Amino acid sequence: MLKKLINTYNPDWLAVVFDSKEPTFRHDLFPDYKINRIQMPDDLATQIPPLFEIIENLGFSLVRKPGLEADDIIGTLTMQTQEFGMGEPVMIISSDKDFIQLSK
Repeated sequence: MLKKLINTYNPDWLAVVFDSKEPTFRHDLFPDYKINRIQMPDDLATQIPPLFEIIENLGFSLVRKPGLEADDIIGTLTMQTQEFGMGEPVMIISSDKDFIQLSK
């Protein structure tokens, strides 16, 4: 999928961003945050470490930060990129509906 994105869009820079396992600041503000979220199935969870290794071995930037969710990181990187005039507009590719708020 990453190779197809690169071939299709030819980005100047690409980051692959994931949530970390640690609770976020939202858990401090609202202890029941995501309390009803279904835990990732074990057969999928075991695929994550090898996926991270593949991403890094392919030379992509893998970004995770304890205390932040991936959408917080992506939103911050997007704003910083635009603020500092670092090239073309940012394209976010995600199935997460939270990103609709970041579109113009």
